[in-house]
Amino acid sequence: MRPLSRSSSARLPRLAVVASLFALSMTSGAHADNTGKVTVDVRYRAEYVDQENLDATAAASTIRLRLGYQTPSYRNAYLFAEMEDIRALGDDAYNSTANGRGALPVVIDPEDTEMNQAYIAWARAGSGFKVGKQRFTLDNHRFFGNVGWRQNEQTLDGLAVAIALPAGVGGKLTYGHWIRANRIFGAHHPLAARARAELFSDVLHYTRPVGQGAITAYAHLIDIIDAGAASHANFGLRCSQERAVAQGKVGVTAEVAQQNDYRSESEVSRSYYALLDLSAVARGIGVHAATEVLSGNGEYAFQTPLATLHAFNGWTDRFLSTPANGLVDAYGTIAIPIENAKLVLVYHEFYSEQTSAHYGREWGAALSRAIFGPVSGMLKYSQYEADEFSVDIYKVWGSIGIKFERDA
Repeated sequence: MRPLSRSSSARLPRLAVVASLFALSMTSGAHADNTGKVTVDVRYRAEYVDQENLDATAAASTIRLRLGYQTPSYRNAYLFAEMEDIRALGDDAYNSTANGRGALPVVIDPEDTEMNQAYIAWARAGSGFKVGKQRFTLDNHRFFGNVGWRQNEQTLDGLAVAIALPAGVGGKLTYGHWIRANRIFGAHHPLAARARAELFSDVLHYTRPVGQGAITAYAHLIDIIDAGAASHANFGLRCSQERAVAQGKVGVTAEVAQQNDYRSESEVSRSYYALLDLSAVARGIGVHAATEVLSGNGEYAFQTPLATLHAFNGWTDRFLSTPANGLVDAYGTIAIPIENAKLVLVYHEFYSEQTSAHYGREWGAALSRAIFGPVSGMLKYSQYEADEFSVDIYKVWGSIGIKFERDA
């Protein structure tokens, strides 16, 4: 696939405006296929961080409000817009990276008010497109995720197209062209490079059901315009399969990818990614044993800058950027249902891929529960014990949220 020219990326915002006006003209008629929808998402969270190399601890108390509206659809087209506001409650005794509290541990939940999503969409029979500022995720969020753990999520500006292929071929083809990543630091962060990343990126992703699993092939051509040295291309294959057994099921997921330089400014070295995840569920209890490898050569290691990184390599976020000598993460999880709640226990051992040095270990526990109706809560703890990388740190979280939508 030949990427769009750079000049075409400048036309995407104009395309979004034209498409939005077209959709508005359609939805303003006397007839619509359904009613509009209002979405509400409120989440309060307290986060405590104790980091070995800092004298003070961090205590963040933040609340996030998202309000969205989806227009009635007409001929399967509609508009969606969502505002987001994040506030610190009481004394913001944490380093949000934007509040000038640099002596405290980092909690990336800065105060901000912004447009979180704004797009026009069309959908029919499993196919569709979106143009504008939108949430975009693929597979398990390892390469493209919305970082939903943070109060301010990551969105992308551009075009996403999904095509449900005919029965003779089967599966789903997704194409994305992205011109900007709106980062978790917030739209009004004092450092523009943290607020957003200007991109010229094309994504091609094909997945097809096979038995009780799926096979996926992908190509990511990611040009980071303001940081050309980090521009890279990923080519990968992911396979998963499950099989029913007595009183449960077993499964396996395997994934491999190669990362190369992309565009002339890139300083990326060829590197590799591999995942092997074995899983089993019996009597409602789920177990995973997995190893994830991101290779490195001492100067450069495999990176996934647009991922939901909190979901990988430990909840204390010690490996948001892969160390130059690479990373091997050997980990296991146990998920235990408890009435309307779920307890998850996780343990990691971290090593250098290049030198086999032991970076450290981490263990954690999370208890989530549906409280009533649309209200849910979570308690979470994680501790990283450093050996040859970073420093000891532990974090505690408590959150409560409400999320619902209503016909408008």
